[in-house]
Amino acid sequence: GRRDTQFMLVGGGPAMPEMKRLSEQMNLSEFVEFTGRVSDDDLCRYLSSADVCVDPDPWSEWSNHSTMNKVLEYMTFAKPIVAFDLEENKNSAKQAALYVKPNDIKLFARAIDELLDDPDRCEEMGEFGYARIRGQLSWKHTQKGLIAAYYRLFPKMMTDDEAEQNIMDLMMTKISSDSVDLDMKTSDEKDPNLYLLDVDGQEDIVQIAQRILNDSIQQK
Repeated sequence: GRRDTQFMLVGGGPAMPEMKRLSEQMNLSEFVEFTGRVSDDDLCRYLSSADVCVDPDPWSEWSNHSTMNKVLEYMTFAKPIVAFDLEENKNSAKQAALYVKPNDIKLFARAIDELLDDPDRCEEMGEFGYARIRGQLSWKHTQKGLIAAYYRLFPKMMTDDEAEQNIMDLMMTKISSDSVDLDMKTSDEKDPNLYLLDVDGQEDIVQIAQRILNDSIQQK
């Protein structure tokens, strides 16, 4: 096994005590550091110095269709990524990530090892991700589809801000209501007040809003 790698787990959460216990039980304390919550400056420092970044979120209906902030942050710092082969991971990172079979921990570890041994490939992946986050995924490019979706839903709106506020008010009102059925993306606990909406572009937000509007009409 490797002895030249330091793993930094940044952030907190209810699983941290158990993860720390496992780290000690497996004699990994020398190689694994738990930072807890950190400042923005420290986060930038950790990401800047990393060789490989990971998104270990396992497959679930939620994660498969959710854009993870960490993936976009890794791309902003031009870092290669290892992630499970989830639909939204591929949509966000594309060639900036090395994908493995969902929930297969051994393959995930092998992929990290593979990238650590290939700095040239890491550099290429990082450069691709950085260019993508500064290009296709920048607000300059994505705002057009989003604003167009608002206008399709509210063609009589006079300004972009009014269109955006109306659709958000509508969506948040319906999301907070127990009356909306649970066919939409929800948490695993099926909490009717928590809807995990993943909006990638014009068609997605239109479909979401149409679904909410249809629910509202059927209830009247």
